[in-house]
Amino acid sequence: MRGITSVLEYDDAAHLEIFTAHPSGQWWRAGQRDPSGGVVLIHGTMVTARVYLRAALRLANLLQAPVHVYNRRGRGGSSPQGAELSLESEARDALKVLSTTGARNILGHSFGGSVALMVGAIAGASGVNVSRIATFDAALPFDTGLHELWDPTLPEVAAQGHTGKAWAMLVRGLGTASVLSKAPQSHLELLSALTSKTPPGQVMRALVPASVREVQAIVDAPRFTIPSNVFMVTGQFSPAYFRRSAEVASALEPSTRTLVAPGYWHDGPIRGGGWLLRRYAQFFSENLNYS
Repeated sequence: MRGITSVLEYDDAAHLEIFTAHPSGQWWRAGQRDPSGGVVLIHGTMVTARVYLRAALRLANLLQAPVHVYNRRGRGGSSPQGAELSLESEARDALKVLSTTGARNILGHSFGGSVALMVGAIAGASGVNVSRIATFDAALPFDTGLHELWDPTLPEVAAQGHTGKAWAMLVRGLGTASVLSKAPQSHLELLSALTSKTPPGQVMRALVPASVREVQAIVDAPRFTIPSNVFMVTGQFSPAYFRRSAEVASALEPSTRTLVAPGYWHDGPIRGGGWLLRRYAQFFSENLNYS
């Protein structure tokens, strides 16, 4: 699916590519505001904004409000990743998108969910009002078991250009590729080599260095405050540390709502199933005017 894209320039010379799905079924330029504000969708690792475009259109229709999907740095028409990458630096970019679009709600998937929670933690100091935050398989960096799954040699492997090996280590270590994550590493490295000349394989390999840095950013993140008005969904078949993250968030902030999505794997928001999108629409519709 192709959407109309806008490239927005910011004070620090950074630029972010944004797709805005309108409830009419059309794609708007991001500079066009809607009184309802809408939702900003933050994507995960190993993917670009484009894989969420169909889901964005469906959610915009359900909400009757725009859904803004942007390419985080290192993808598409956005700036390269900065030298100092962290959850907070990603959250500051998300705040720029919220400010530009007028949206006050966030939906974050995987790494994007971790970023969304950080946005809620720092939004007060930024002057941007964030109303509601929803996530799917968001990982917290504390008390969830994620650290035990992280291989500290992975950044060096990626930096040395061993892309296939780094991808295999990510897939096996994080367990986010459903049954593929259970394959032996040697098989995954062979799969990476066999698909390296295909368009999907080329995109995947190009995103490995950025994705390794992003996962490390979660692992290295300090403790932060869990915001209120959060809805954390985890897939029934997703790795256990995602459900543990939702449990930790709920313990730290009792207003946190949690839900296990029956039949869903880690790629739930990309597939854009109606059951899942309706749950998000119900959550966001409780407060659609974010002025």
